Amino acid sequence: MADLNLTLEGPRRVVFGRGSLDQLGREVRRLDGTRILIVADPRVAELEFFPRALDSLHRAGLSAVVFTDFSSEPAPEQADDAGRLARERSLDLVIGLGGGSAMDMAKAAAVLATNGGRAEDYIGVELVPHQGLPKLMVPTTAGTGSEVTWTAVFTMRAEKRKGGINSPYLYPETALLDPELTFDLPPEATAYTGLDALAHAVEAYVSQRSNPVSDMYALKAVELIGRFLERAVTRGGSDPEAREGMLLGSFLAGKALAGAGVGACHGLSYPMGAFHGIGHGTANAVLLPQVMLFNCPARPDKYAALARALGLDCAGLDDLAAGKLAAERAAELVSCGAIPASLAGLGIPEAALEEMAEAALKVKLCMDNNPRPMSREEALALYRAAY
Repeated sequence: MADLNLTLEGPRRVVFGRGSLDQLGREVRRLDGTRILIVADPRVAELEFFPRALDSLHRAGLSAVVFTDFSSEPAPEQADDAGRLARERSLDLVIGLGGGSAMDMAKAAAVLATNGGRAEDYIGVELVPHQGLPKLMVPTTAGTGSEVTWTAVFTMRAEKRKGGINSPYLYPETALLDPELTFDLPPEATAYTGLDALAHAVEAYVSQRSNPVSDMYALKAVELIGRFLERAVTRGGSDPEAREGMLLGSFLAGKALAGAGVGACHGLSYPMGAFHGIGHGTANAVLLPQVMLFNCPARPDKYAALARALGLDCAGLDDLAAGKLAAERAAELVSCGAIPASLAGLGIPEAALEEMAEAALKVKLCMDNNPRPMSREEALALYRAAY
């Protein structure tokens, strides 16, 4: 503790609560926005709460341009299009409304609008030279935590790789979290986004860059997700408490991720998305239990703490045994949603595992942050264990 050094960054303002979407116009006014770019998931733009968002802006005397022309796991060129639109229309604030893809697109568009260049130019760590347009994020899933992180992840499909823009300039100025926007999320999406949040919290807690502040966020996130995920999956919008708990847990997991980073689960998941189109949350969900088992011997004390945060009875167990219980509980949570529990179930051919293992080790920002070093052979063995 004597050598502890911390630099804490994040959104300036967080608004959380049921019905808070109706405050959107007022929050934009706080940021002096007048001409707004809304980057929204195409499906979100068709949902009944989307007109509420527009109405809140209009009541505040604001105009908005809506951009929905991007895919899940977006390509950097799609962010280029959004940034160009913001420049050409002289827009002065960006709202990200949707899941992680929409918010990552919005954050990238905001910095491209003022910095120029291409999104791919800035993939790496702290390559963005200047501040972007003000940004306000509105998540519609309880999963990615992108509303509070400094990262925007893109898929370069031709090169079969994923990479992120990582810059303090990507932190949103405001995060507005309304649990009601998640009430109608289908069970499968509830499960894989919730498990993505669990992976963020677990990996941040045991990472090489963990610290007392990120640990605080991570453990509370694990506690909330462990308590509410199954209820949110099975009861949907009929259980507002579970939806609220999951959104708060996702937010806290994002705070932990922003402060401590993630590890091998994310490193191993990237090739699944880049090579085979597997969604980020689904990939993390399938890999998390195996990565936890692999890492547990490196930090048994922390994995035991995770087991207790998950509400498991660890009486009479040493830390290693308790930590293994945490991995078993993660596997149970994977099974609560309609998510294939194996790589084979996701349609990944066994012959692809060696190429994936090679690619995973190149995701150094994640792999170097893992609590236990992982060789190519160990990465391949883990893929096979998850197969």
